[in-house]
Amino acid sequence: MIAQVNTDIKNPKIKRPAHQGDAGYDLIADTDAKIVGTPKGKSKSVFEEVFYIEYDTGVKIAPDDSMYSYIFPRSSISKYNLALANSVGVIDTGYRDSIKLRFKYIAQPSDYILEEGKLYLKINKEKIYSKGEKIGQLIWVTHHHPHIEFNSNLPISDRMIGGFGSTGI
Repeated sequence: MIAQVNTDIKNPKIKRPAHQGDAGYDLIADTDAKIVGTPKGKSKSVFEEVFYIEYDTGVKIAPDDSMYSYIFPRSSISKYNLALANSVGVIDTGYRDSIKLRFKYIAQPSDYILEEGKLYLKINKEKIYSKGEKIGQLIWVTHHHPHIEFNSNLPISDRMIGGFGSTGI
């Protein structure tokens, strides 16, 4: 398996796993946070609503056809008011543009401003990633496509149709 990575060679925005056995390749923000929402007037940090916060890594990948990638949040995300917007990102084999990560901002009570009966959100810049920080992990995965048989009756199993919590605690 071979994957080509296009990034600034002198200042790469992707880092190989640090230790033997580590799976994730760290992705680094190549841009400041792009806050997408409805700003209050010309403000760049106070908003009527925030849809997402986006970072570009400047990293482009070209894996061979046997691979694709997942994007996961890093464990450091617990120090920030952010959650990866799509929980886990999937980068298909044929995607060739720069890898971007979008986050939802998790507002805290201290982030709200009440003015003239209207509630606004002030983004706490200390609680979001900055340019140059590690913002996500890229995991390489091998394609596995099973043969699918369409059928109106599935074989019986011990579990059957038990759903949430059906196996006990």
